[in-house]
Amino acid sequence: MVLSINQVDTALDLATYTSGGTSTRPGTFICDETDPDCTAAGSDADAVRAHQYAADTYNFYLTNHGRDSIDGAGMQIISSVHYTPSPPTAWCNASWNGTQMSYGDGCIITVDDVVGHELTHGVTQHESNLIYLKQSGAINESLSDIWGEFVDLTNGRGTDTSLVRWQVAEDSDDGPFRDMKNPPAHGQPDKMSSSFYQPESNPSDNYGVHTTAAWATRRPTC
Repeated sequence: MVLSINQVDTALDLATYTSGGTSTRPGTFICDETDPDCTAAGSDADAVRAHQYAADTYNFYLTNHGRDSIDGAGMQIISSVHYTPSPPTAWCNASWNGTQMSYGDGCIITVDDVVGHELTHGVTQHESNLIYLKQSGAINESLSDIWGEFVDLTNGRGTDTSLVRWQVAEDSDDGPFRDMKNPPAHGQPDKMSSSFYQPESNPSDNYGVHTTAAWATRRPTC
C-alpha cells in the first residue's frame, strides 16, 4: 500500500459557558476544545471539570464505539455551569435538555460519571429516542447510569476504588445516589418484586424514570 487516506472526519468540538447563577443558557462563553484544561476558567473548578469530563465522554465514545460525538456526526458538546432554574433555587442537579448540558450551583455535581450519564441521554436521543416516560424512561436512565460509569472507570480521573465501583455520583457533594451493583443500598429496586419498586405512579418523575431505573437493565456484578 503506497498511500492510504482516511476521509472520515472526526474532531472534538466543545464549548463551555457559565450561566452566572441565572437561568440563561448557554450564558457567557469560557473555553472551547482549543483550551483542553479550560485554563480560561481560572479558579472556576465547575467549568474546568465540566469541560474536561465532556472531552473524556467524547473520547470514550470515539475510542470504544467509533462514534463522533453525541449524534455520531460531530455535534458540538455545549455545557453551562452555575445554572439556576427559575424561580431561583439551590439546584443540586445536572440535565441534558436535548441540545446542551446544564450544571446547578446547589452542590458539586460536575463529576465524571454524572457528565457521562447526562451526555449519554443525548446519545440515546439520537439513537433510539426512547420516550422519557415510565419503563421506557427507566431504560433511558439505566443506560445513562451504565455508560456514565464506563466513562468514570476509563478516564483516569476521580475516585475509582473497588469500594465505589458501579456507584453513581460518588464524587459529588451528596455522595452516590444509585448503586448498580447493589441497588437496595440506596433504596432502589433490583427487581420488580422488590419492596423498593414503585409502580409508575409519580408524575413528577415522569412516572418513575428514576425510581425504577435500577431494575430496568440488568446491572453488572463485577
